[in-house]
Amino acid sequence: MNGLIVRFLLFLFLFPISVFAHQLPNGEYEIIVNDGKKGLKNASGKKIIPPKYDDLGWSNNNDDAPIESIIGYMQNSKWGLMSLSNKKITLPEYAFLNKTKANFIIGGKTGKVSRSIFFGLFNPKGQVVVPFKYLSMQEAHRNLLVSDRVNTEKKYGLLSSDNQILLPIAYTSISPVSNELLLLSNSNGEKQLYNSVIKSIILDSLTKVEVWRQGYLKIYKGLMCGLVDNKGNRIAPIKYKDFSLENGVLKGQKYPKWEVFSAKNRLIETIVCDEMKFIGNKILISATNHQQILNQQFTPLTPNGFESILSIVGNKALYRAGNKYGIFDLSKQRNSQLGYDSLRLIDEFVYASNRINNKMVWAVYDTFGVKRSKFEYEQIREYDSKFFAVKRRGHWGFMNRNGKEIIHCVYDSVGEFIEDKTVVQFHGEYGVIDEESNWVVTPRKAKIEWVKDSLFLNRLQGKTSLEHVNGDLIYFTENKLKYKNDLLWEYRNDSTIIKIDLQGTIVEGEIVNNTHETSYIKEKEGDWVAVKIAGSFGFVDSKTRELKIANRYEEVGDAKGKLISVKIMGKWGAIDKNENIIIQPNYDNSFHFINKVAIMKLNNLYGLVNDEGKVVLAPIHYKIERQPSGRYITIEKGKFGLVDAEGRVLINNKYNSLQDLENGYVIIQKGEKFGVTTTNGVNTIPQIYDKIMYNPRTDSYFASTNQKWELLTDEE
Repeated sequence: MNGLIVRFLLFLFLFPISVFAHQLPNGEYEIIVNDGKKGLKNASGKKIIPPKYDDLGWSNNNDDAPIESIIGYMQNSKWGLMSLSNKKITLPEYAFLNKTKANFIIGGKTGKVSRSIFFGLFNPKGQVVVPFKYLSMQEAHRNLLVSDRVNTEKKYGLLSSDNQILLPIAYTSISPVSNELLLLSNSNGEKQLYNSVIKSIILDSLTKVEVWRQGYLKIYKGLMCGLVDNKGNRIAPIKYKDFSLENGVLKGQKYPKWEVFSAKNRLIETIVCDEMKFIGNKILISATNHQQILNQQFTPLTPNGFESILSIVGNKALYRAGNKYGIFDLSKQRNSQLGYDSLRLIDEFVYASNRINNKMVWAVYDTFGVKRSKFEYEQIREYDSKFFAVKRRGHWGFMNRNGKEIIHCVYDSVGEFIEDKTVVQFHGEYGVIDEESNWVVTPRKAKIEWVKDSLFLNRLQGKTSLEHVNGDLIYFTENKLKYKNDLLWEYRNDSTIIKIDLQGTIVEGEIVNNTHETSYIKEKEGDWVAVKIAGSFGFVDSKTRELKIANRYEEVGDAKGKLISVKIMGKWGAIDKNENIIIQPNYDNSFHFINKVAIMKLNNLYGLVNDEGKVVLAPIHYKIERQPSGRYITIEKGKFGLVDAEGRVLINNKYNSLQDLENGYVIIQKGEKFGVTTTNGVNTIPQIYDKIMYNPRTDSYFASTNQKWELLTDEE
């Protein structure tokens, strides 16, 4: 039995057989494989190309059937063309040969000098009809979308299969959006729709085109959107915000209409957009996938096509277009930077980054587009009026505003410069260097915080010390120690706070009374300090420690003004500095007097009281909000009203919202609609709008009216 197996294996070795054969889609030919090599036989079974090629058919492998009387073959990893009569038409010198739907062959050939792939086209007879000179080539609606280098930039154009120029190689991109339409993008950001059947541009000056649904395309010009079918026929003009299609019914919706009025209801301008925002002396308007900046005269300062404007600094706008970011100069009407993966515009500098080898690298530019940094950095911190902290090759250093790396990137971490000193971490230890990279405090294991005047905090194993750079120890504690307001704040376990000056002397801390426990001192407010002794509050002079008000109150406010809030038996009142009761302790809140008036709370309702102790507005409101104008918005049963500081009712509580504009006018909302009235309740802009915004720079009102969906008819 074993002998039979051996003889059978020997037969297979001496007489190799065809492993498989597969029928080609047209049914006329069949590729055969023999010992790993490919050949071709016809429908009658005759071998017309012997099986001696590495591959046979086409590189894209969609359909290996011959084109008319030719087929591709591979030898030594290169492709060539041969006839079905087994005659080679070309040498095997092509990187690939791809069959097109129109039965042409796109080939790629390696350049002799650049070693780059150049694309060309063969006709069904194997003749070169488009020379091998293009950077890319793909079939597009039975034409050829090609690219080439134009003044160092890659540009796109369109050729016919017989090498006729249909569109010049001048576009930044060309992409199919339907079976007949191509979307063309110019270097100025504008887009066009090209119909490949009639070989003509049918729509121009577009900012965006997107495939919508059921054979429709949305076309945009700035904020406005229109609708065309897949052949480019107009369905709806470019004047809408959006469209809907339900149960075969097509509807369009226009943008809200914003009317700009003076306070006296004089119409100034009309704008269409979703939302707007006032930024300095500019107006940012927003719509679907689009934002634009206007000046105060409503003239556009930015072109159409910015999907998002992220920030405005002076006359520079940071924007996003597609997946890239740029800076637009509003005064010069041009881009100063464009095409970054990320941008930050902060004061006078632009922080720009691109992804290189899957890592983000950063550079710094000024707002004129001049690159300041000389290296690409992994991280760049914000400019601190003197230096940028920068990270390169995994380590930190500093760069000045001119881009010079004044402190080389050798540190594990760096802090901020304080008095020309900064804390750095070097090989896991902490020290302090100056602007010349000299060690002021040599590295140590303790964590260091620079204070001032050659002083620093040294923290190690739960102990903190204040030290001088010459080695002198000034203060030492095991308690938590913070530096703020030119003092050291020591937080003790008994919840007291001790304040120490930078000479190590306690300047504000515990007061010991012979007959009472250690006191608790509130933070200093004015010349008097609130002190808690034996559970009760009083006040002492912050300088002399003289007792000013005895410790008899449950809680107290500050002593900055004429009156002091005090809590007695769970209720709040107010005393003067002679400890006379001016406001009886009947209320639920302490008093914060502004211009002699405070909001008071009684039984969960609010009113107003003055510093003479007079109730100027009875506590009958659910909420009271003081306004910058000095007036007060009152809320009662969900309705808004307005009173003055004397408690006089200016506007009754009858509105759903109310905005006091500080100019004698008020934006009011009743139900779903908005209007404008004077503080005396005289209507100036009627309550018919869906939203109203006030621009204080121009003393004008922007009132919007939402638009309803409308049925689109054939007349559209």
